[in-house]
Amino acid sequence: MSGARETEVVFWDRGGAPGPGYEQNLLTITRIGDGWNAVYTKVRWDRQRPPYRSDEYSAVVPEAEAASLLGLLERALEETYAEETDTATGDETKLTLKLGAREKTFFARWPQALAELRERMEALMARCQAEGTHREPPR
Repeated sequence: MSGARETEVVFWDRGGAPGPGYEQNLLTITRIGDGWNAVYTKVRWDRQRPPYRSDEYSAVVPEAEAASLLGLLERALEETYAEETDTATGDETKLTLKLGAREKTFFARWPQALAELRERMEALMARCQAEGTHREPPR
């Protein structure tokens, strides 16, 4: 499988001004033995108990899905995109992709050329939340 030696994939979408409206989505896909596991951490402003609430969802990722995501991610890390230029705006959205030691951050928006990768990562986050194991934040 492409990327078999890589043991961790990270998709991190965060940003916005601190306070209400702030959000962060962190998806980590890790090889565990012969399989893959996804952990989706969803951080939002907590109106009842400020400042933030962090929920964690985990699910198994089938080998074929992991291989497909790794292939898309490897291609994304090989290219250069205009969105990699830091616009030096403090509260803008930042999107980071990481595969092993290789990493790339986009500022303000996601490159259109990577729409399929983003859709697949977002679908996996949604599946983790809908079907996965949920760990609530400590109260």
